[in-house]
Parts: sequence; structure tokens; C-alpha cells
Amino acid sequence: MAEYTTSLEEASANGWISETGNESEERLHIMAEVLNFAAYVHHTITYIHPFREGNGRTARLAANLVLERYGLPGISIKIERENKNRYCNALAQIDKHEDYEPLLDLIAEGIIERVNGALLKLRKQ
Repeated sequence: MAEYTTSLEEASANGWISETGNESEERLHIMAEVLNFAAYVHHTITYIHPFREGNGRTARLAANLVLERYGLPGISIKIERENKNRYCNALAQIDKHEDYEPLLDLIAEGIIERVNGALLKLRKQ
């Protein structure tokens, strides 16, 4: 999870998080809690598997609703080729070891991609 924390700290340094001192640390802690909850919701839906089709899409949508509710950008976890294996392995890691880190990494990377994409668009304007 160190990579995920470093990435959020980089986001802070780039101005995405504007508070300083304890407020910034508190905000990072809150963001980590939101990410943990989004990962939990995502995994729970895929684990319960309530539908014949579309459980992964529903889980990603629910995770995005959690993220956006707390002011973070929704993400797109690309489920194709090597990413599909990484995504399935992340879910299996939770099933086998209750280790959310691989899924948290995917979510954090998705947020960083969205923020970087938004920054690129702003720079082009």
C-alpha cells in the first residue's frame, strides 16, 4: 500500500489537495477510508454475485458512486487483456487472504489516471 500512499502524496504536492499541516494528513486519511470502502463495496457485489450477467460492471459502478459521493473522481478499471488478469487476481486475493491491497492499487491508479487526464486537458486550454 506504500505505492498508493506515495501517489496520493504526489497528488497533494501537485495541488490536488490544497490544505497544509494536519488538515492535509486528515484528508489523506479520509481518502484512504473512502478508497477502502469503495474496494469493500466492489468486492462484496462481485462476491455475492446477485445477477446472471453484469456483476463486475455493477460493482465498478457502485465503487464509483462511493468515490464520487466523497469528492473523488470515478474511475474506469480497464478489463481487457493483462488488466483483466490483474483485476481477477485482485478479487481472488481478497477471497483467499482478505488482502485488499491489489484492488486498492487498481482503484488508486484509476483515480490518478483520471486526475492526470484532467490536468492534461486543462493545460491544453
